[in-house]
Amino acid sequence: MKKQLLAIAVSAASVAPMASMAQPEVYGRFDVTVQSSEALNQNGSKTGGNTTFNDDANTRYDGVNVGDQWETKSNTSMVGVRGEKGLDSGLSAIYQLEMEFEWVDNNAPAFSNRNSFAGLKGEEWGKVFVGRFDSIVKDAEFSVDQFNWTDADIGVLFRNQNRYNNTVNYHSPKIGPGIQVKAQVIPGESRQNIDGDDRQTSIADGYGLSIGMEEGNMYGAIAYQSNVQPAGNLMNGQVQTGTNTATGADDADVQTFRVSGGLDDDQFGVGFIYDMTETSADGVNGGISYDDGKSGWLVSGRFNPTTDLAVKAQYGDSETRFLGAGDNDDRSITSASLGADYMLGKQTKLYTFYTMNEVDGDISANNEDDSEFNVLAFGMQHKF
Repeated sequence: MKKQLLAIAVSAASVAPMASMAQPEVYGRFDVTVQSSEALNQNGSKTGGNTTFNDDANTRYDGVNVGDQWETKSNTSMVGVRGEKGLDSGLSAIYQLEMEFEWVDNNAPAFSNRNSFAGLKGEEWGKVFVGRFDSIVKDAEFSVDQFNWTDADIGVLFRNQNRYNNTVNYHSPKIGPGIQVKAQVIPGESRQNIDGDDRQTSIADGYGLSIGMEEGNMYGAIAYQSNVQPAGNLMNGQVQTGTNTATGADDADVQTFRVSGGLDDDQFGVGFIYDMTETSADGVNGGISYDDGKSGWLVSGRFNPTTDLAVKAQYGDSETRFLGAGDNDDRSITSASLGADYMLGKQTKLYTFYTMNEVDGDISANNEDDSEFNVLAFGMQHKF
């Protein structure tokens, strides 16, 4: 008996150091909806033609199948591995590799890169990391978006929900009542303007800065970014080259400012976002000189009548979708969404939502845009 106890003790002692080692965490989610989608083109008809709601503006409607259709979506399902390993110097190595995967529709790429980085972390000075990461403005979203990753995502309103390549990031430790400073720089990597001048070679051709706060159930942030393109989820060339392809203008300067805030606890949540983006450019080669400012806002809310059920809604209006289209473009998008989640377990839920999105305004003189995009969805999400 004593020999058996000794063997168990020795085995436990040998396993204990291995158990204390930091192991990588594998995480992710499967998210799928069956949904009825309706899109009208710019003249308000269901016949084939252009629609405002297409992928280049950071939504998932393809802009081709104008009209009614039932479809399935995998809604930014993703898988990742992340970890933190203590070093002899008192610092920690941090890393993350996160990939979105399309498992419902074979017409789409199987995998695409999301937030992926490597860096160092210190308890007293914060963390520095390099890789592909959310923009400073997108990072200031917090939990305002009640319909994240679906066709009711706030990306239908704002062009500034971006993730950029080649970023160098600093996040300070939290100070006082949950206050944190975040900074991001993006090298231009020799991108240049349309006339071949002003090649961008510095480490901070694009940059952003935010001050945020998370304390208890309260959160909020002020964020600013400059000289990065506002179109959604660009894989390449995210630093503003100074060229506006819609107008032929050169020496463009793009600046985005966001204020966000809200409350989030187990029984209810409310939040808001105000976005303002300005573009100024000088015309070259027959292009247009303009000073174009666009803004948008959104409010959201959630109520949990029981621990398993959540009812949620959000409403907003934005012009930023049409940034860079010129001063004569006065279009805006109104988005209204209502839905509910029902938790089947800690990691699994059923959900439904209905979203209505409508464009109002003129593309140019005597050219009105009446695009619409409406979705009724029934879905399931499982996190692991």
